[in-house]
Amino acid sequence: MNLFESFAELCEHVLLEASTTFDILKDPAGEWHPGADEIMDHLMRQKTIKHDVQWTSISPSEVRAQAKTLKTKGAIVLLCERGTAWLTVYSIEYESFQAYVGTTDKMWKLSLANRYGPRITFELPEILKLIKENVGAIQKAFVTQDTGRGAVSGLRKKRAKVAPREYSYDNVLLRFKPLWSKVVTQAMADVKGFYMQLIKHDAYDKSQKKIKQVRRLRDILDELEAGDDKALQKSLMPFLVTAVHMAGAHHYPELGGKWEMVWNEGLYQNVPRLKPATAATQLLSDIGQGDSIKLGSVLAYLKQELVKGA
Repeated sequence: MNLFESFAELCEHVLLEASTTFDILKDPAGEWHPGADEIMDHLMRQKTIKHDVQWTSISPSEVRAQAKTLKTKGAIVLLCERGTAWLTVYSIEYESFQAYVGTTDKMWKLSLANRYGPRITFELPEILKLIKENVGAIQKAFVTQDTGRGAVSGLRKKRAKVAPREYSYDNVLLRFKPLWSKVVTQAMADVKGFYMQLIKHDAYDKSQKKIKQVRRLRDILDELEAGDDKALQKSLMPFLVTAVHMAGAHHYPELGGKWEMVWNEGLYQNVPRLKPATAATQLLSDIGQGDSIKLGSVLAYLKQELVKGA
């Protein structure tokens, strides 16, 4: 695993560790319960569950009684023999329930087919039976009456009104300056290594180019440390745009696009660009929404481009 993959994994780990819901999905050794990561990913990203939910531990024998008291925002987490289940009330009036279940490699919503299509709501005895059939007997259970779904959605809407959506190259450049500094520092180390190899083999003319490259990277690092955003637009931005285009093509090959060489005034040289840039635009949007995996890809491609031609 390289540095950038480690960083992406760390980002995901920090997000999950901040969640009280994730705390109850660990075993004593700190390992995820089967299906826990799939359930959590869905809940945090799709169901807007807050990170500081207050959970109460209950015994498996109490699940049926506690389920009958669930409110609209309540939920019961069931740690079962072969997986994890998330049980919620669908209709208090009609006493119907729904559930997501997860195993080590997938997550799905419980349903049964009938002549009108899949049925996703069930009476309590029926859904508990389905959970047992899919992921085994209940081993541990936790209940809450407030998962915070409405509060989190409201907070996101409020933030969206007062904060720009960081989907542009400018916002990405400014937002992740500490990461760019680390990448530039690592690129400098690689270029210095190439320089020493050239000197060792008496390739003095080529080594002079590497000296200029190190100086250029040093200038970019100074601009980052000084917060000279205007200078970074010319020095670092072209490499960042190329990295985003390459990462976009890597993650979204189905979006197509053709590589073309485009003249860049800041670098006084041609740079590769994907046209149309649909994949790059989608990648920017993903990064703006916190996708650390795709950010890690951009970091890797950025270092590659800086080593090649800063």
